[in-house]
Amino acid sequence: MDSCLHSGLKWLMRSGIQHDTGAVFAEYEALTTSYTRVSTEAAAWSIQAVLGLGDPPDQERRDVAIAAGRYMMERSFDMQSDLFVDDPTVENRQASFAGCASALRALSALRRATEDKAYAECADRCARSILVRMTRVDGSFFTHFESGPQRAVGDDGGPEQLKAAAAFIELAEDQGIAELRTAAERLLEFSLQRHEAFINQPAEDDAKRLDQLHRYALFLEGLLPFAADQLEASAALQSGIVRLESETKSIAADERPPQFLGHLMRLRLLAETLGLAELDKGQVETEADLLAEYQLQTSDPSLDGAFGPTRDVTELGVSLPPHPTVVSLQALQFWDETETDGFRRTWRDLI
Repeated sequence: MDSCLHSGLKWLMRSGIQHDTGAVFAEYEALTTSYTRVSTEAAAWSIQAVLGLGDPPDQERRDVAIAAGRYMMERSFDMQSDLFVDDPTVENRQASFAGCASALRALSALRRATEDKAYAECADRCARSILVRMTRVDGSFFTHFESGPQRAVGDDGGPEQLKAAAAFIELAEDQGIAELRTAAERLLEFSLQRHEAFINQPAEDDAKRLDQLHRYALFLEGLLPFAADQLEASAALQSGIVRLESETKSIAADERPPQFLGHLMRLRLLAETLGLAELDKGQVETEADLLAEYQLQTSDPSLDGAFGPTRDVTELGVSLPPHPTVVSLQALQFWDETETDGFRRTWRDLI
């Protein structure tokens, strides 16, 4: 497990997916050996992984995370809207709800690691702007905000938006922003009313079905902060995991991408700590072995240590975003803790 984590973190820090400026790219295209667009959401995920996975971060890992955080605050943070734009290098400066929510959690991680209040102040400004600029009347949020014309656009993102509740509740508890707790509760109500229809939508093929199931897994992860003390949320989480497992059986094991496998593993382990599910260790061990096979092992530093969509390392056409690597590494770390020292994680640890 240590070698798996070491390789994965090395890819996040030294492969080139993070530029020397601190910017993190959305993905690495193996076919063209190039990096595609700067991404606030990718930076946020990478920051949380570099600071939160494995042993406490050494100075190199802290420096990498700080560089990404500095780029986010200096380049990606739009001073007019107080939101993080997806890619500050393009003319159309657009902020996404998912990207901003991820940025909030990354800033919280940096504040804890450095005790620098600037991260907390930036998170406070962004969170309050989300509530003012992106909130819909039904409790959900617009998916995007266009900084140029200063307007929110897009339909509601579906129940997977509940994943943002972790960022809201974390800031509400750590910085006393009570409005964020209210927003999280309203988003929970919106999501619980609609999640059944969301997973029941017809899909044209396995790829689209997997996308639906992945988004449904995000909804289930969003229930975790509420599950300990809200009966409806805990019941939805318990039944939802069973349903997700059942729906997954229709897709061949070798066609389930690593990011999806990682989400399912993390959900099972955290649900057991809440007393909502009995863990089938044999099943999780099988999935952990399958997931580990997706980690690329090659002499090419641009690929080595990443979790790709294929287990064939000779496949040159793969695209490697940071998210599957981050989720997969955390899922395997969680499983290792379950097998060794005992699993004592909470929703706050979930990236």
